Amino acid sequence: MISYELTEQQQIKAMTHWFAKHEIRPIAMEADRLGKVPDDWLDNVNKMGIHLNTSSFGGGESDKKSSKKEREGNRLGVIATEEIAWGDPAIALSLPGAGLGGPPIQSSGTLEQKERFLSIFTKDKPRWGAYALTEPEAGSDASGVQTTARKVDGGYILNGQKIFITNGGRASWVVVFATVDKSLGRAGQRAFVVEKGTKGYSCTKLAKKNGASGK
Repeated sequence: MISYELTEQQQIKAMTHWFAKHEIRPIAMEADRLGKVPDDWLDNVNKMGIHLNTSSFGGGESDKKSSKKEREGNRLGVIATEEIAWGDPAIALSLPGAGLGGPPIQSSGTLEQKERFLSIFTKDKPRWGAYALTEPEAGSDASGVQTTARKVDGGYILNGQKIFITNGGRASWVVVFATVDKSLGRAGQRAFVVEKGTKGYSCTKLAKKNGASGK
């Protein structure tokens, strides 16, 4: 018989539940009204080492050991995220970290790319990553992405518009999905990491939504 009861994970569950009850819920309504989580609150949370889906990177472990460590990390991440979202789902999405942009880099990036983009999430300053797939004409049907990627000397030129990008306005980098050939549908899509400050990159509007406490 398989037991699904929590063992050593119970401590993480209890700790994050306490955090959600005493640190998140008291500011949730005000953050929703203002559309912004207080900066000093984010600073304190970051110094506590609480991040949103910040992927690890590195090597040197056997595949078996690394896989076990990854499974444990995923399990703890789900438990902690569930408790934090109990406090307030919007604030859970506003916590510093790589967010949805982390997994594509972790799974497909080179070691150099992982080091470059994932090592920025430290306790010295809150930082965010973001994931840009949704467009005005492409959301649930990702095959409809219209943003193009044209190969040039030294890299690619991306041309398009993304919407509803969680933490996109304050992210240090964004994983942007674009197509190199629209006729190929999803098979023509590629993921690119675009850093804040890149020429042509801008956040033109912050949408006002219920339950949205980020930028």
